[in-house]
Amino acid sequence: MKAAFYATCNKRGSIELIGTIDDVLNIISDDETMRQLWNNYRKSNYYVGALEWEDVIGSARKLRIMIE
Repeated sequence: MKAAFYATCNKRGSIELIGTIDDVLNIISDDETMRQLWNNYRKSNYYVGALEWEDVIGSARKLRIMIE
């Protein structure tokens, strides 16, 4: 997964942004608009089930650790 992530960043020209991932995740996780958008998405897509915003952010943080 790590190799695929870096290859994708390289292809997109975003390697230099990797160092900002934690800051971006913090901004997104604290954003009430993003939380509301997630809740709206959840309501209209039954397959999401009971997946809370905190679960989504937690998963993103786990993925972040996996690419270190």
